[in-house]
Amino acid sequence: MGFKPSKLTPQQGKLKIALYGKAATGKTGTALSFAEWLAKEDGKRVFFIETESGGTNFYTLDRPESDFHPTAFDVDGIRTKQLLAVRDFIPTIDTNVYGVLVIDSMSHFWDAAMALWPEEKNTRLGTPPIHAYQTIKKPFLQLLNNAKALDLHLIICGREQNDWERHSADDWEFKGTRMRAEKETGHELDISCQMTQERDVKAKTFKIEMYVEKATGGLRQGETIENPKGDAVRLWYERIKGITGAPIQTLEEALEADATLQVRLTEASRAERAKLFSDIRDSMMKARTHDDLRTAWTLTQGKKMKLGDDLYEQLEAVKDSEKVRISQLLPMTIVKGEAN
Repeated sequence: MGFKPSKLTPQQGKLKIALYGKAATGKTGTALSFAEWLAKEDGKRVFFIETESGGTNFYTLDRPESDFHPTAFDVDGIRTKQLLAVRDFIPTIDTNVYGVLVIDSMSHFWDAAMALWPEEKNTRLGTPPIHAYQTIKKPFLQLLNNAKALDLHLIICGREQNDWERHSADDWEFKGTRMRAEKETGHELDISCQMTQERDVKAKTFKIEMYVEKATGGLRQGETIENPKGDAVRLWYERIKGITGAPIQTLEEALEADATLQVRLTEASRAERAKLFSDIRDSMMKARTHDDLRTAWTLTQGKKMKLGDDLYEQLEAVKDSEKVRISQLLPMTIVKGEAN
């Protein structure tokens, strides 16, 4: 259907990273640190989409007492939870200026997607029906796909939630943890990391840990990185540095292409059915004897499904009409068998 096979080569020159964890596990600070390092390497700036007022407040101030990052992060951005507005805004981000996009938090945008569903359409339990989730997740996935399609590094953050699988009303199986968002969000990107905080109450110390759950190609997958800073992404960055990024087909583009193809296929099928109907009808109408009519009717064998009930019934009506016509042409002929 228009595909031309070619040798597969690397086509993504930008990192796509997901960070998730409970509150106070260093998601925002780590995302900013990664973004700052990547932007510096590419000679560009960081664009930060923040859903929490105050989430970056202390990070955009000098903190000389901090061992993590004593100087203020220098980033541009917006603060909003408006899912639809952000979805439409993301494609307008100037990738000549910005080399990294950070979205913190995807969990809030998922909440916004859920809130768009009318409450009056909920079930008696107050939850959306199962079939509603296709509608609910559409704008959320559009936002994510728009962000992934940009020619820049992408870092998304989200809260952690437990993942359960229901076997029966009273039987639930714990499957692990994931980002609190559309179920596959954390796996949509090339690198997915779980953030945790380890405390020593007696020593009054703590450390941030980042566990690399997924890394496309396996690089650093399964590693736990303590107190990760910007250069923690160096190995991933160097692996893809210099690769020219190819346009990524968005979900909307794929759906539009498939819809266009479906229309063409439907039209071709309709034209094929119409031609088959005309050929069989014309053959029966040219019949001069019942044998001719019977031979013409054999053209329908194995074609009932392709013709469809409506056209097949029309052909049956033509056949019955032609039986009468042929009988009138041969009034003195004793008919031993008629087309069935």
